[in-house]
Amino acid sequence: MRNVEKTLILIKPGHLSLADEVFSRLDKVGKRLMQKKIENAPKEVIEKHYGSLREKPYFQKLINGYAGKSFILSIYEGEGIIEKVKELCGPTCPSEGKLGQIRRDLSQDSRKMADLENRPLENVIHRSDNPQEYEQEFDAWRNYMNETRI
Repeated sequence: MRNVEKTLILIKPGHLSLADEVFSRLDKVGKRLMQKKIENAPKEVIEKHYGSLREKPYFQKLINGYAGKSFILSIYEGEGIIEKVKELCGPTCPSEGKLGQIRRDLSQDSRKMADLENRPLENVIHRSDNPQEYEQEFDAWRNYMNETRI
């Protein structure tokens, strides 16, 4: 039985110039279903997207750091895509990753620097952790989904 899944990808603010590099890597592990540049992401969408992190001490940093900013939104599909993308991206903190992982290769950020500067980690990319998170994230960005398909 095939395990075909979908995962939501966001190229984060400040890293949009890296989109071609990121997508060229992701295209090797899954099929890109759509892509759309989002200008001025509404605070409500960011809050809904990161809703599962509401109780985390860094939640407000995410909201303040991303509301009103630009993202590139994409959906990928494939057999076991969530785990494949998770491995390709590496850990949330780029400095904890391995060479060859997107976050490690394209960002030098660390938790210590982000905390000192009171901002979210600059880790280039967001990806869904599991199918339930994908559904929650898809719902947050639903209004942007049908405009651009690849």
